[in-house]
Amino acid sequence: MRLVALVLALVLATPVFAERRAVVIENPAASPAALGPALESRGFAVFGGAGLSAAAMRAALARLLADGAPAERIVVVLAGQFVHSDAGAWYLGQGVQPGTQSIATIGGGAIDLASVYLIAALAPAGAVVVLAEEEVAAAGTGLAPGVGALADIPQGITVIRGPKAEVAQFLDRDLLRPGATLHAALAARPRLEAAGLLLPGLAFIPAGEAPQPPVDAIAAAEARDW
Repeated sequence: MRLVALVLALVLATPVFAERRAVVIENPAASPAALGPALESRGFAVFGGAGLSAAAMRAALARLLADGAPAERIVVVLAGQFVHSDAGAWYLGQGVQPGTQSIATIGGGAIDLASVYLIAALAPAGAVVVLAEEEVAAAGTGLAPGVGALADIPQGITVIRGPKAEVAQFLDRDLLRPGATLHAALAARPRLEAAGLLLPGLAFIPAGEAPQPPVDAIAAAEARDW
């Protein structure tokens, strides 16, 4: 009976996992604001962590597609340092010093934002990518500090950038508030910049939705893999 109960619990967790998934990564590990709990309160299975290498970050992003199909809704939050060039932008893994990297080496210790956007764009009911930037004093040869221009955003997703403290407030009070529209919320937060899907009247979380119990991301993932 205990085995049956365990299997049933895992199966019941599966639909929530399939519906909403998020990746939250905070580099470096010493981070003053936790960005994951607000997502968990809205039924998102949250993957990621703090102080992750490029390989660990890619593994977390792969969880968004773990069952061979994207989640209905996807949120990706990347907090830390970014660099860019004319060819694209990258989010740095733990311990990577932007001044020691060049356009030839950056791919080894960072993840390409273009790939993050493409993964998010697979979500049929909408996706938001949030970039919480920390200051980069200098970047290596062929690179410049920061995300750069928000360009070449795939259809159907919203990309938002800004300081981490402002991003944390936006997630908790605006993005995940039932019925709140991105268009209006961003208009009230001039320190945030956005690109992509920004339709007036479009709410990421439907109006009237009650808070959901936190999803155990590990159990939900195991349910998919079982």
